[in-house]
Amino acid sequence: MMHRSKLNGLVIALFLYTLRLCSAFAPLLHSNNHKTVAAEETGHRPTTSIVTKNCHRAVTKMSLLENLKGSSAKTTPIEVKKIELSGSGTVAQVTTSIPKGSDDKPPLLFIHGSFHADWCWTEHYFPYFTSLGYACIAYCLRGTGGTPAEEGVKKTKIMDHVEDLEGILEYISKNKEIGGLGMKSPVMVAHSFGGPLVMKYLEKNPAAA
Repeated sequence: MMHRSKLNGLVIALFLYTLRLCSAFAPLLHSNNHKTVAAEETGHRPTTSIVTKNCHRAVTKMSLLENLKGSSAKTTPIEVKKIELSGSGTVAQVTTSIPKGSDDKPPLLFIHGSFHADWCWTEHYFPYFTSLGYACIAYCLRGTGGTPAEEGVKKTKIMDHVEDLEGILEYISKNKEIGGLGMKSPVMVAHSFGGPLVMKYLEKNPAAA
């Protein structure tokens, strides 16, 4: 049986941790607009740093969208295709948006995180970066979106994802339309699980770092 003092200490620790979580997520239950209006009416700035960060993100997003108004990026077509990757043999869904005159810049390869797919990049990131002249490529990780895992497979190991990433990079390197044939190496932009995936790729291929 656990000693009473240790049990009390554990309960207190759990309570503080729960309180910390509640404090962190509480601002997310209210809209940023409500917080901003309240601050204007009272003449005080929000005191919670998380609210400030959320407002900053909202302003950044608004600025990003403002920059896209009237941009030629809106007319840059987005193409979705299925490609069999060399090595792994995975049939991956690949989404590309290639603006005219992107040969002199490295293509951008976007890698999504867990419970996402390539769609998470196409609404804002593709239009913004194509407006700056960058070719944009994203793909669905194996087992997500339009890239199925093998039949009966419920979990995909990270090294399987690394093998698929190698196949995607080889596809880009051979595709002149998106800066391949040795012209420019892609810049990888990763989110959430995509980060460890890129690190594992670099661990296996240190020369690419």
